[in-house]
Amino acid sequence: MAALATRMGEDVRALERLAAGARSELAGEVTISAPAAYAAAVLALKLAELGRRHPGLSIRLLGEAHLASLERREADIAVRLSRPERGELTGVRFGTIAFRLYAAPAYLAETSETDWRFIGNDGPMAGSPQQAALGRIAGKDRFAFHADHVGIQASLARAGVGIAMLPDFMIGEDEALVLVRSDDPPLLREVWLVFHTDMKAAAPVRAVIDCLRES
Repeated sequence: MAALATRMGEDVRALERLAAGARSELAGEVTISAPAAYAAAVLALKLAELGRRHPGLSIRLLGEAHLASLERREADIAVRLSRPERGELTGVRFGTIAFRLYAAPAYLAETSETDWRFIGNDGPMAGSPQQAALGRIAGKDRFAFHADHVGIQASLARAGVGIAMLPDFMIGEDEALVLVRSDDPPLLREVWLVFHTDMKAAAPVRAVIDCLRES
């Protein structure tokens, strides 16, 4: 009975996706799931302009650390840092994120390189490529803090407790953080807009994707 109920639930969700994917009018709700810092710094302004152009759209922008299920329609579009390899999903490459080592200027001025401490990733990002790269630099015993959100890591770095590997988009003209070694190549991660293949013809979904890829 449980297996039958599971299959029935999957069939219902498939029908819902097909119905949503057939929408031709630029109206209704679109849910986008993305890493919170990226949603705030990059996506919000782009989507605000889309909302002004198409007032019939209702946009939900969710800053989430976990991967939203597109099969269960937890989101219509997910921003992910890797290309989808499984499931009936379509991915559109959106851009790249560069990660580099940042610290407070005073920390670098007052701390010799042999005494540097680092701020690492925890939670869902503990297994990320940026944490792996940071681990190769820091080793096992030089982490002062771990945090599960890049905004917390940036705050700790500004407070002068250590060095964090942060995305360039978070820094901008923030004078409280500077590059640790400007000659080091950045760690680059691809950004993908991912949606269920059943939704690729839905006008609201296409409008969001086209908006985000405009610049």
